[in-house]
Amino acid sequence: LTAGARILLVPFDPLDTAPKNAFTAYYGLSGPLPLFGPFDGKLSNEGGRIALEKPQAPDVPGEGIPWILVDEVVFSESAPWMKTADGLGYSLHRRLIGASAADPGSWIDAVPSPGGGALSQPDLLISGFEKTTNQFRMRFDLLPDTEYTLESTTNLLINVWQPYTSLINQTNCYIPAQTSGPVKFYRLKRD
Repeated sequence: LTAGARILLVPFDPLDTAPKNAFTAYYGLSGPLPLFGPFDGKLSNEGGRIALEKPQAPDVPGEGIPWILVDEVVFSESAPWMKTADGLGYSLHRRLIGASAADPGSWIDAVPSPGGGALSQPDLLISGFEKTTNQFRMRFDLLPDTEYTLESTTNLLINVWQPYTSLINQTNCYIPAQTSGPVKFYRLKRD
């Protein structure tokens, strides 16, 4: 499996053309598909664990092959996981490459799309947030040569945001610490 590659675990033998054709027709799939099966397991709507492991050479020749955990997710039907992926027709889609699969923010709920879906490089990855005496510092990774705007509002109910500052090719943003007045909320938006 190469970096960024996808595979599909299916409940039938991929060499059996009748279920393969039915599967590809149902989901509107075309082209070469990396199908592996038959997989007789089923993910639970209540939650579970999925782990990606790889073999490692044994420390001592002749011993069993040890496996190394590459990535894993433990999902559930409780917040912050999406309810619509809990038996309501949607599925969980990995949306952030390079972010931990264990973070629910790395997933979205969407219509099932085997082999496709929302996997992408994130536009924005917040890597830190710290408070100093008189300001907050937000650290992030942004797409190169792409403009973002930090916006603020004092009322989340009316959804009216005011531009605070524009950012391009930056990794830090400073926000003054608030000592009086209404509470301010901030968001970073790609322009």
